[in-house]
Amino acid sequence: MIDVFGCIKALVKLESICIDNIVFRLHYKITVILLITFSLLVNSRQYFGDPIDCTSTKELERVIDTYCWMHSYITSGTTGDQQGLEVPFPGVRPKFPGDTENYQRYYQWVGFYIFFQACTFFLPRYVWRYCWEDGRMKALVANLTSPIHTDFELVRMRQRIIIDYLYSNVGTHQAYAFKFFFCEVLNFLNVIFQILLTDAFLGYQFTTYGFEVMTHLRMSEEPPEKRTDPMSRIFPKVAQCTFTTFGHAGSKNTYSAICILSINILNEKIFIVVWFWYLILAVITGSGLIFRILTIACPPLRVWLLTRKSRAVESFVFTKLANELNIGDWFILYQVGKNLDELVFGELLKGLAHRFGSLRKTSV
Repeated sequence: MIDVFGCIKALVKLESICIDNIVFRLHYKITVILLITFSLLVNSRQYFGDPIDCTSTKELERVIDTYCWMHSYITSGTTGDQQGLEVPFPGVRPKFPGDTENYQRYYQWVGFYIFFQACTFFLPRYVWRYCWEDGRMKALVANLTSPIHTDFELVRMRQRIIIDYLYSNVGTHQAYAFKFFFCEVLNFLNVIFQILLTDAFLGYQFTTYGFEVMTHLRMSEEPPEKRTDPMSRIFPKVAQCTFTTFGHAGSKNTYSAICILSINILNEKIFIVVWFWYLILAVITGSGLIFRILTIACPPLRVWLLTRKSRAVESFVFTKLANELNIGDWFILYQVGKNLDELVFGELLKGLAHRFGSLRKTSV
């Protein structure tokens, strides 16, 4: 059995070595934790609670709930009907000629679907960490990640190791960097794909769900019969269920039950949170990709990012490194800077620039 709580604990735990960035962590940490929590809530209510209650005769009361839950329930006509004398509940009214019957089948799969989404949001992280990064950053910054150092000889030795590695392997980190950039693209494509997939899962009503809910809330002062609740349309709390039996003489008996779906009270809130979060995540991730393109195309921006990691270093050091390092070398150096103290990283930058031949003196 999968230890779900152990997975959540591992996700929440802050890692000692940084191998990605904050946008990446929004996908595999925040989003995955959010979706797993929702999946646990839905599944616990669905399989260990009472997600549906149907009205029926005494003879059928023991089986009608199970039958209607296992099969689909029906909303007749359109769930956009205004509530009134002929429409006691949205989507529940006598069937008229030309009406269509909407069979709601998604509800059994909500918990599993949300868990599947959590897995897809973790996939780019898995590919990057376990297939491509493969512990390279951890090996480089070993014994240097502590904010307080007492063994200065060890620190200098580790700095020399990093400098030797970067100098000896200059020009060989393009693949390392672009594999990470590819995973960033995967994050963006995944969140767009999940929006479209959820739209199909909910009968192509998800993409406008958040806008409709906000419009409905702004109309909250109007009488219920003059406004349509989009949450009740997509997640009906009351629906019909048709149950057919055969009598002792073989005659066919059809019963129409009214079902209360309390599980949809939870589902509608979950998917409105998911709608807003996916929208925010898509905007942030898309902006991150634009910024990534700028870092690839604009060397001065890469220099500026390095200066933010160590403000005490002279400008000619960054200029020298910008002339010597390509985008792959810059990326791995920038990732190293995320894991080191500012002073330690500054000394490393000076040592690397000196190794490349920058012997300019700053004092006389």
